[in-house]
Amino acid sequence: FKTLTVSGGPDILINRIKEELQIDYAFSNKLMFSEEKLQGVDVIVGSDKTIPIKDTIKMMKKQKEDIVITVDGANDIKLFDLAGLRISFNGTELINERSDSIVNKKDLREIMPIIKDKFNGWLVEKNNLNELINVSIKILGLKKRIENLFFLFPLDELSRR
Repeated sequence: FKTLTVSGGPDILINRIKEELQIDYAFSNKLMFSEEKLQGVDVIVGSDKTIPIKDTIKMMKKQKEDIVITVDGANDIKLFDLAGLRISFNGTELINERSDSIVNKKDLREIMPIIKDKFNGWLVEKNNLNELINVSIKILGLKKRIENLFFLFPLDELSRR
């Protein structure tokens, strides 16, 4: 599986989260500095968060049914168009209405049974998913939430297990 996060936040923060959580791909807005002074922001992630990630998903040759997306706010709603499994993580009413599953606890471990159920009991053998979730709980002090967390599952490999 591959993991991907997309955030309207600054790259300095998102890159730290990417490193600590060992996320494969991270998309965020780039802060531009000159002579150690902030000069501006290169907006990579705008109001439609699907735009910066579509090419990456296409490059990975992932189909909609291979993608699990967790979101929380109405500004993330277009991301659901890309997902086979849509999870609301402490989401707004609109997100909850359009989700396949809802988690109302501030504990990312709660998404694991949902993913297990979707993939008929199969859960990533790679320890990264457990580690990702455990580290993300610790890092919530750094950033109140992981805005959009994707799990990309290669279903063709699942069928061989």
